[in-house]
Amino acid sequence: EKLASHAGRIFALESGPLSASYAIGDDGSLTVAEAGAAPSLTLTVSPLALPVLAADPSRWSELVSGEGDPTLAKVVEELSQHLYGRCG
Repeated sequence: EKLASHAGRIFALESGPLSASYAIGDDGSLTVAEAGAAPSLTLTVSPLALPVLAADPSRWSELVSGEGDPTLAKVVEELSQHLYGRCG
């Protein structure tokens, strides 16, 4: 629901050599973005920091850097905190 207000935007997640881009649908759902689509936001985290982030998602702002839409970045951060909270 929170992502629905960002419908049509694309964000990318990058960690070392891995990268994935997602398009936000009208209902806030995520689909894999088309190859070559320019993201509104790129989030980057070191592969070495992934276990730390999984263990302590409150360290997001310390471990994840974002370039692009700051409003979308905040929503993704909030959702990641919720997801990690459910997994932990």
